[in-house]
Amino acid sequence: MRAVAWGSIGFVVIVGWGWPTVAAIAVLAGAPLPRQSHGSTDADLLHELFKLNGVAWTAGVAVLAAILMRAFAGRPPRAIAWARGALTVPIGLTVMAFAFVALAGVSVVFHLEQNNYPWPGIEGAPAMILATIDAGLPGPSEELALTGLVVVALRRADVGWGWVYLVAVAVRIPFHLYYGWGVLAFAFWPVAFVYLYRRTGAIWGLVAAHTVYDLAAFLSAYEVVPDAPQLRNVFAAAAIVVIVLVPGVRSIVRDRTKRRQRAENVL
Repeated sequence: MRAVAWGSIGFVVIVGWGWPTVAAIAVLAGAPLPRQSHGSTDADLLHELFKLNGVAWTAGVAVLAAILMRAFAGRPPRAIAWARGALTVPIGLTVMAFAFVALAGVSVVFHLEQNNYPWPGIEGAPAMILATIDAGLPGPSEELALTGLVVVALRRADVGWGWVYLVAVAVRIPFHLYYGWGVLAFAFWPVAFVYLYRRTGAIWGLVAAHTVYDLAAFLSAYEVVPDAPQLRNVFAAAAIVVIVLVPGVRSIVRDRTKRRQRAENVL
């Protein structure tokens, strides 16, 4: 079982992020960031749809990861309350925001070169629609494969949680190396996501968080919704405040109810 688990993870990671990892390491070694331009002709759209690591490829990786997760899970998993997944959305957004803050902070403190994401040029509405879909796909592909599959497959093979966390970091960092060495600060992102998945059993909230985070960055970069990242952060902060306050309010109400009932019993 262990060989199957490791082999499945390795296969999905190589298929999904093999070439992006090679490209990221090349940038880290001094190669220029790749700059692309997406047009709206039929040929351009077909190229973006079916190229290596294009829209169809990334969607296929997400589907493959989901199928493998289900296969390793064996029997149908117990029902997971939607509230658990919903709770992980704002927390996941906050984790990703802090990851990028940490990237910038480490790069500044240690005087490391940092690159920004190489947003491609986009010409025409059809290309923009396809690019928007493409921007949202890392959420399902990365979280299903690099969080969900890693956890389910390795735990099914009786691999300890310490190794699960290490593997989650090892498969997440390499294809982000084009940001610079400061990206090593991203390590707490996969650790936090694995922990959240471990506690809740709900992968969909992490998928949603990653998708919302990336789409907000995309919409801001192309000035479709310039303030999208700020709106995203406000939502996450407000939701976390509610998550923290609700249990406290419930506890206060419960205590008052108990005191009232005791007083009525005395009377």
